[in-house]
Amino acid sequence: MQGLIKQCAVYVQKGTPMGDPSEACYTVVRGVDIPCVCQRLSKEIEQMVDMDKVFHVVNFCDRPLAHGTKCGSSTVP
Repeated sequence: MQGLIKQCAVYVQKGTPMGDPSEACYTVVRGVDIPCVCQRLSKEIEQMVDMDKVFHVVNFCDRPLAHGTKCGSSTVP
């Protein structure tokens, strides 16, 4: 989780433009159990991140979530 925050936070923050993640973020995402992270997303974290950007980052990093998957309080379109 710390690696995700350190390397990827800038790509999923609310109020910032959507963009493709860095190689460092890509590497971290590739090594993380994304469904497990989704189950552990707190309301505090969800207030800071744009879930559409989260879905973009995991897709870009070749770790897409299946349509209809719950991630925090959001559902993958």
